[in-house]
Amino acid sequence: MGDETHPGRHYEIRSWHVETGVVAAACLALGTFLTVEPILNRARVAQPADRFTQADFDAFDREFELDGVTCEVGLARDKLCLGKSPLEAEIKRGHVLPHHIPVIGAEFRVIVNTPLKRPGLQTARFGQTLVLIDPESRRVEDVLDLMAPDYVAAPSDRSPPKA
Repeated sequence: MGDETHPGRHYEIRSWHVETGVVAAACLALGTFLTVEPILNRARVAQPADRFTQADFDAFDREFELDGVTCEVGLARDKLCLGKSPLEAEIKRGHVLPHHIPVIGAEFRVIVNTPLKRPGLQTARFGQTLVLIDPESRRVEDVLDLMAPDYVAAPSDRSPPKA
């Protein structure tokens, strides 16, 4: 009898069940996303490096024009050309940086364009060479020759000296 006085009621009840199912599915999808997203995001977060990587080497442009002059290596988009330095030859991986060589951090643009490094290490630049150094001990952790033909050769002595 109730159906005779409310002919659309049966349809409304079925519609309510469908809508409830859709809302439940959406809540399940949202709950799954909120559970899984932090796990997936953690995998995407770059881990700080304690060595220079291929990405560091690739961040620099080579043989580009800047104000009508050919720049061997630098950051073209930031109009930064890196010149040579006589100090580059004195810097060796695993050695302590001599006290007559100041530890000056690399330019902000260089640091921003290269991957994150482990806390406690400082990226410095001497001419066309990047140096990863412990500023407390002045120990050179890694050296990257930006003028090398490729990452594998930058530098050729990637292993630390034998103690």
